[in-house]
Amino acid sequence: MLCQICQKRSAHVHETRIMGPPGHQTRTERHLCEVCAGRKTELQMEEEQREWKAVTERRQEQSQVLSREVHKELWEPRLAVMKSNQIRTRGTALDPHWNLVLVGVDSPLPDVDPLNMLFGPLQTETSHVVRQVKDCEVHVIHWHPDPKQHVRHLFEAFPQAGASLDLENKLLFVEAERKLFPDPYRSLTFCTLATYLLGSGLPRDDRFRFQPAKM
Repeated sequence: MLCQICQKRSAHVHETRIMGPPGHQTRTERHLCEVCAGRKTELQMEEEQREWKAVTERRQEQSQVLSREVHKELWEPRLAVMKSNQIRTRGTALDPHWNLVLVGVDSPLPDVDPLNMLFGPLQTETSHVVRQVKDCEVHVIHWHPDPKQHVRHLFEAFPQAGASLDLENKLLFVEAERKLFPDPYRSLTFCTLATYLLGSGLPRDDRFRFQPAKM
């Protein structure tokens, strides 16, 4: 929504005014940018936009570096399998700050276990494999078309997670959302990445959101 005054900046200030005597009141709503609302100067807004752009570009560069490292260390040695049409990648979600990568894989062939093909034969039947690539922790998950089953696969490495889905409101809840890793923010990041992988390939309106509990 654009500011009603300048018509060029996004409206982040929403005001409601109620005027007039009881029974004859009128309600007026205004949607303004922070400059037109008098909260910031144009110079402040421009500086914030430059900083945000720099942060975004730096994060994109870090993500690309992380993707290349994972590809070189994890996927290049398995390139023949990846190109055999028995394995396909269904989505990737990563965070370069926390060095976390989640990858969903499956197979178009009903009797092929993609994780066994990539890393096996595994000693036990599993739907979630964790591999260390330098400082990065890579979680490779057996992708499943049923969202509830897919969530079980996503959090299989964390039995204490208590993950569940609200299918109607497209929300992911995780009881142990801050206890998956020693650092609570790393744990919350994993939960957020899980929703990205869960919604991979879906229209934006059908994707899930992680709903952290209020502190």
